[in-house]
Amino acid sequence: MEKTEPIVTKALILVNLAVYVIAGIIGGSFLELNDKVLMLLGQFNYFVLKYGWYFQLLTAMFVHINIVHLAFNMFWLYILGTQCELTFGTKRYLAIYFTSGFFGNILTLYLLPLETISAGASGAVFGIFGSLMAYSGFTRRRMFASIVYAIFILVLNAGFGVNVVAHFGGLLSGFILGYIYARRAKILYNV
Repeated sequence: MEKTEPIVTKALILVNLAVYVIAGIIGGSFLELNDKVLMLLGQFNYFVLKYGWYFQLLTAMFVHINIVHLAFNMFWLYILGTQCELTFGTKRYLAIYFTSGFFGNILTLYLLPLETISAGASGAVFGIFGSLMAYSGFTRRRMFASIVYAIFILVLNAGFGVNVVAHFGGLLSGFILGYIYARRAKILYNV
């Protein structure tokens, strides 16, 4: 029986929403989280490197700066996540989500200044997008076009206050995983 309900995507959205509500209660606002909450629950490079708060590399994937940031990420998580979950299956989808978000946060940690505060599911969402681009490029034999399109979307999402490093890290790791999964599917099923 083929899976048609994106249960994991819905669960990830619910976790993101729950974390935002909790962070909003802690910070006293549901419109925008204050810097103290973001430094505690998001990724504050100084705390990670100085105090060993490596858990922030994970928690930052579920913390959002404000309600608009959350809404945009959850919209794209639902649209792209549903397709990714149905394309790759639950385990591979979760691998893409967490690997992409984590790799984006690792790059943020080592490439951006010590005082950087980062938060959001964008790295994971870009990873999901990258995996779908790689899968499409591989199965349709249009890899170059998929790479160009992925880079175009990355550039379109650059702007003030946007962590392009996390987006790039997520996109790159998702693209690599999508390519690996597409290649395995072709070998196994001769797709």
